Amino acid sequence: MSTDNLYSTTGIYLITNTVTGAVYVGSTTLGFSRRWGLHLSDLRSGKHPNVYLQNAWNKYGEASFEFSIAEPVEDVSVLLEREQEWINRYFSLGKTHCYNLTPTAGSNKGWSPREETIQRRVLKTTGQKRSEETRRRMSKAGKRRAPITEETRRKLIAGRIGRKMPAAYVETRRKTYEGFVSPDGVEYRNITNIQVFAAEHGLRTSALCELDRGKHLTVKGWRRIGSTGRKVFNFIAPNGTHYRDITNLARFAKEHNVSDRSLGAVHNGKLLSYKGWMKG
Repeated sequence: MSTDNLYSTTGIYLITNTVTGAVYVGSTTLGFSRRWGLHLSDLRSGKHPNVYLQNAWNKYGEASFEFSIAEPVEDVSVLLEREQEWINRYFSLGKTHCYNLTPTAGSNKGWSPREETIQRRVLKTTGQKRSEETRRRMSKAGKRRAPITEETRRKLIAGRIGRKMPAAYVETRRKTYEGFVSPDGVEYRNITNIQVFAAEHGLRTSALCELDRGKHLTVKGWRRIGSTGRKVFNFIAPNGTHYRDITNLARFAKEHNVSDRSLGAVHNGKLLSYKGWMKG
């Protein structure tokens, strides 16, 4: 396969099986050369997310596939629209002519296993017999415990009425929270009753507990003592625009119609890019 004349731009590309003529349609905001390199890495390692393309690659070999630019697209806002038009052109010919899993660009909607895949799964499971030991364990697991009689239920209730936990036990179970800092900078330390503290300051108890565990950095401006406060994010948009000092990732993601979880993965280095967005 040749990657000559693949320049760094956005647009629609094709991966063509030169033996059968089947085509995979894709779009990229990373540049054609880089996108082709990512496909190559997945295909050569046998881990490509598109099983149809991977199976064909395994069957016909690397030399039977060709990467080509179908259409450069400078305006990324119409990229999916242009990709959809190219998918429509090939997907209408049937699954044997198009490797794309679904007829919808950027979505898994409409995907279903091929008939041969279904039949292969059926053949794999047909005739399988469970051992006697397996049947015994399944039977035992399926049997429910005998229901509690009314007399037993009354005894259980009677045994709990008026029961108090020892003071020493209660004392050891009570948690003391190190404390929180209010939005105006006031510190509250050694909090022993988180429910009362939350009610006094108009906060949810669960939110404060999550703040204490570090699940949240701030809650309505409150932060845990010792915390540095909000995390700051920096990103580069697909069109090259830099966005810096972002403190509310969820709001930023909603404004740009992207996933805050995926942007967080980009920030943490788990993803190199997401829909063309990169860490700034």
